[in-house]
Amino acid sequence: MLLSRRPASYQDFKSIALALALTLSLLPACSRRPAPKQAIVIMLDAARPDHFSCYGYPKPTTPEIDRLAARGAVFLKAYTQGTETRTSIPRILYSRYFAPEIFPNHHTIPFTNPRALFRKIDDQAISLPRALQARGVVTAAVSAHEWITAQSQFAREFAILFDLQSTIPFDHKYAYPRAEKVIDQALRWIGENRGRDFLLYLHVMDTHFPHFFESDAQSFYGPGRYEGGAFGPEGLTLDPNRDFTAEDKRYLDALYDGGLRYADREIGRLLKALKKWGVLDKTMIVITADHGEYLLDRKGHMTHGGPWYEALARVPLIVHYPPKVAPGPRDGLAESVDLAPTLLGLFGIPLPNGKSFDGEDLFGGGRTAKSSAMSDGGIRAGHFKLILKSSGTSVLGPAVPEPKTAGVELYDLAVDPAETRDLASETPQAVEQLLSIYRAKLKPLYDRYRTATTRDQPAYSFAVSASSFGVNVTIPLPPANENPASLLQTPAPAGWLGRASWDNSWLFAQPGAKPLSVSIPMPKGKYFVVADIWGSCLFEVEGRRVVLQSDAPMADLRRDPKPVEVGEVELMGETFSAVIYPQRTHPWFAVRYLGFDPIIDGKRGGTYNEEREKRLRSLGYIK
Repeated sequence: MLLSRRPASYQDFKSIALALALTLSLLPACSRRPAPKQAIVIMLDAARPDHFSCYGYPKPTTPEIDRLAARGAVFLKAYTQGTETRTSIPRILYSRYFAPEIFPNHHTIPFTNPRALFRKIDDQAISLPRALQARGVVTAAVSAHEWITAQSQFAREFAILFDLQSTIPFDHKYAYPRAEKVIDQALRWIGENRGRDFLLYLHVMDTHFPHFFESDAQSFYGPGRYEGGAFGPEGLTLDPNRDFTAEDKRYLDALYDGGLRYADREIGRLLKALKKWGVLDKTMIVITADHGEYLLDRKGHMTHGGPWYEALARVPLIVHYPPKVAPGPRDGLAESVDLAPTLLGLFGIPLPNGKSFDGEDLFGGGRTAKSSAMSDGGIRAGHFKLILKSSGTSVLGPAVPEPKTAGVELYDLAVDPAETRDLASETPQAVEQLLSIYRAKLKPLYDRYRTATTRDQPAYSFAVSASSFGVNVTIPLPPANENPASLLQTPAPAGWLGRASWDNSWLFAQPGAKPLSVSIPMPKGKYFVVADIWGSCLFEVEGRRVVLQSDAPMADLRRDPKPVEVGEVELMGETFSAVIYPQRTHPWFAVRYLGFDPIIDGKRGGTYNEEREKRLRSLGYIK
């Protein structure tokens, strides 16, 4: 029997058409994926905001960054928590006001304090990349920095590291891969991961010394030749204590501005590629610095490191993310520890349970403006800036310090932005108030840091500066002097003199100096030991004596011999002990540091690498 079929009516066709249209309209919505969360953090090493044209600098140093800044938030008062890379980057990475050192990975790089060998990150801490990885975000770092190697703790926090120092031949001029190489690798990686959630960290070194008088610098300097003779070919001053002229300052600014302009041009290449791919306005881009740089701002100071003065403490901070960040300047205080919580907040990603950041989301709803910015080197609150000349740890003990004995400097930045007039003795009430604010916030955070310890042998190489040795005699610290002939005439009760400074520390033995007993706290284990010395000595360790002898005597204690090998030493306890007997084969003896390569499972953690040492020296990380 045949089945009868009713002829289709107009209403039937209309119903079918409506159903089909509805189905087709729903298909894209069902299959459409949310736009990937993508962030690029560009760390310009040693970059000063007051040399960015978007921060008001009169020269066109950053036209590419300016265009990005015009569509983003520009923080005018952003402060770093460290004045050198190894103190600032860990604090940025973990959003911690206090963090252990994570970079020493060569036996020529001294720890600030050997007690740091027993420090670890606290259990509540988590790095920015780890927090993102917990939500499926892929993390990668492209670095031109010598310290960010695969062995460093920083690198291990990321899923992927492109250590350009290890893959690009050593540039004997610049000592680091230039920004062009960083951006080349970044573009390759972004091109391969455009559909994924990612965090890409770029560490650019072209704003860091050395700086050379090339085309960009020449364009800022203008016609004519510089003939002041105050600087070496790499831009570093030959004597930071000399009196500099306005022409010296103009030349140094041109060198620095040239490096910044070159980096800006390469950043522009990245931004153009993102725009071509149609993702520029969907990508979070953060431009900042780990610290600033001295450019003849304070007599006797060059490059960076040391007290938390404005030239080092203030950093650029530009956040571009059109979906959530309104453009415009932000005049309130901001801190480098805020970077991690701000990035997570903009992406709507919560911290894993039990983890915390010290900083805050700068765009978080309901937040009040920061009333202060702090580091272990000081505090800014309102128009006052308090500098702690040694370290904040000196005022974070159980007892509240007396303002007169706290070792501080006080500046009113509203009338004295160059920090030239110390008001500490004139306004002790302001010092007392700032110390009270400082202790109230940072003491519990410092106590948390201080109690997070480990006794495990470090897996990386490191050095301990002579200024950190525990010794058996009183050693005077005469005024800065690198001339052995003069030091031989300086009174020294035990025959030893010392220097402890940010750029060169040593212990100097006159003829007839007493044997020097040295002790260094250190986790037990086997180490291969080297010594950076001038002259010769008997070095006694574990009951055996080794004769150590450097190259011929130098006329200046800034001349660098190669490290001399002591040999393998096994620590059964947690103190390295040795005795140094200066020999009379040289007219004087000096020691600058002891270096340690851990020996784990029979393998030495590091070996002497002349090319790497040249890079470290060129960058000023070892002297």
